Amino acid sequence: MRYLSEFYRAISVRLVAIPGTISFLLASLVYMRDRLPYLSGLPSIKTVEELPIWGVVAIALAILAFWAIVGLTANAVQLRAQVEDLGAAWDRSGRDLISIREAIELIIANLSDQWGAGHDESELRRKAAGRIRQIGKENQVPIWGIELVDIDGEQLFQDHPMQVPPQAWHRLMVNCEAVFEKASTLDEPVLHTIEDPAFALMSDEPQQYGDLRVKAASIRAVFPKPR
Repeated sequence: MRYLSEFYRAISVRLVAIPGTISFLLASLVYMRDRLPYLSGLPSIKTVEELPIWGVVAIALAILAFWAIVGLTANAVQLRAQVEDLGAAWDRSGRDLISIREAIELIIANLSDQWGAGHDESELRRKAAGRIRQIGKENQVPIWGIELVDIDGEQLFQDHPMQVPPQAWHRLMVNCEAVFEKASTLDEPVLHTIEDPAFALMSDEPQQYGDLRVKAASIRAVFPKPR
């Protein structure tokens, strides 16, 4: 039963609708050709009349089989892409990173169906940034950034990116305004974090990070498109 369920999910109603309709019409012509003689003058009916019943059944089954193969192939390609994303999501080498801006846009594209209609662009960005903070806090996905440090009273960025520690996200948030206001690069990083207002009364200052980046495969694996 499970195999039939997976087969149905792979081909879905949309994929069998067209060939199913064609097969139904073809079988109906065969069934009605002897009962409605006035239709026999149509070219399509004459063609059908020349086919034996088993030939019509074979054609109908061939159409359904071809469409099922198309559906199963499309499903296999989608599943392979998801498996590859899951495998690549554990890569902590820092390769193939995308900007936090691209990550936010990717999350919005994949999760906007869950948030419903009526949200403006800034609200969607805020929600997506909140999900980034969530996966950073839970250490599900490494989020890379350039640490802002105090050197002789001057705030300077380090010369290399590092993974933002998961515990840092308890006090830090992604600053959407800064992320979308100016492009950030390794040579000219932009500060992308801001302290959560809930911790504003604490005496110490949290460590801040600029030029936040994350692996695209990790975002796709954690926040996949709806199926």
